[in-house]
Amino acid sequence: MQARSTVVVLAAAILSWLAACGGAESDAPESIWAGAAACQECHPSQWQDWRDSNHAAAERELDEAVEVTATGPDGGQHQYPAIRVIGVEPLVQYLIEIDGVLQVAQRAFDPATEEWFDIFADGRQPGEWGHWTGRGMAWDSMCGRCHTTGLVKQWDPASDNYQTEFEELGVACEACHGPSAEHASNPRDVRLGKAQDAVEACAPCHSRRAELTATADPHAGFLDGYAPELPDLGDTWLADGRIRDEDYEWVSFRLSRMHQAGVSCLDCHDPHSSRTKLPGNQLCMSCHVEQQGEIPPLEVSAHSNHPQASTGAQCINCHMPGTMYMQRDLRHDHSFSVPDPLLSKELGIPNACNECHGDKNIEWAISKVDEWYGDKMDRPRRHRARLLHRARMVANGSSTDPDGWQDLISWLEEEVNPMWEAILTGALAAWPEAEKVLPYLLEALGHEEE
Repeated sequence: MQARSTVVVLAAAILSWLAACGGAESDAPESIWAGAAACQECHPSQWQDWRDSNHAAAERELDEAVEVTATGPDGGQHQYPAIRVIGVEPLVQYLIEIDGVLQVAQRAFDPATEEWFDIFADGRQPGEWGHWTGRGMAWDSMCGRCHTTGLVKQWDPASDNYQTEFEELGVACEACHGPSAEHASNPRDVRLGKAQDAVEACAPCHSRRAELTATADPHAGFLDGYAPELPDLGDTWLADGRIRDEDYEWVSFRLSRMHQAGVSCLDCHDPHSSRTKLPGNQLCMSCHVEQQGEIPPLEVSAHSNHPQASTGAQCINCHMPGTMYMQRDLRHDHSFSVPDPLLSKELGIPNACNECHGDKNIEWAISKVDEWYGDKMDRPRRHRARLLHRARMVANGSSTDPDGWQDLISWLEEEVNPMWEAILTGALAAWPEAEKVLPYLLEALGHEEE
């Protein structure tokens, strides 16, 4: 039992250690906040793009009084006056105060259809953690950090309550650029107004993670303030690293070949409007027109084996399949994976081919991709998924697989993606009694990856 506990703790430590891949010490100066309005005069174009964005409206005051009908803590239906509003589209949620605590209503509004709906629709009951009146939907601990700027949690353990403060509603300029009052008064000091690295700036809100600090420093490394959750022996992610639960985009992107090739969030997304820079395939082809490092040139019809104007020739439909969250919010996976029907057959992982061609079976999809791409389908992601799946089966008691750890270590000796190395190292926890697992984990603690 002691061996199992030791290995699990070591595996968790190694996941955090190897996932780091960066994390500079904070050099943010002591400063005060300028507010988004202070940026408008010198940066009118960027300011207007931001002002019209969903980030700016991530949380805001009500335009008019709204009452939400919801099941209260007592199990009865009540009318609750909304305090503030979260989101613009595809859904709008409302904050309601209950016994001095802000909660996010489970009933939401769809502005496109003008319908009210339950974002969970899974029968959650009062008293449960995930019910809108429970801790899982408490604004201070679950929502405020990513919907405001300059938030500081002030939790009193004695009363188990918050006195949270923030500088601005919505994701404003200083959420990414940091407190900028000194920069606003001295524009020549560009360091104070410089944005964080793109991936680091986006990660705090676009990842599934735990918050380690009461407030966020946009100039600090991501891992100084957050502990990201990675695919592990549970089923939060699909075994190939694609999103399953509400996992957001950051981890799947870090697992991608795109990230390894040097692509960042801002290559595709405008930092101020947050919209993609070009529509549809034009965005992908802005890089895939000629060989650029590891990024190969492509001719879409020949590559996809679908007619140019068809849905099957749209890059996003194959390489960024979407998952619906909260009944209305379609989010695209950012691992830029290749559809692999064989993994559907072997491991039950969905594939874009059959999701589109619902009238065809998996065998048909396997035969098509083998005909079109042959040995190219035997990709590292396929092998990683099989290894992680085997570890999960051992961990949940569905299999013994006594030699699985050996195959994992053999693969890890050749693994080139640090994030996948972290994930698969953590998967060794499924074999805590194996003779060579503990020595391997101890050696991995000295990994040189930043």
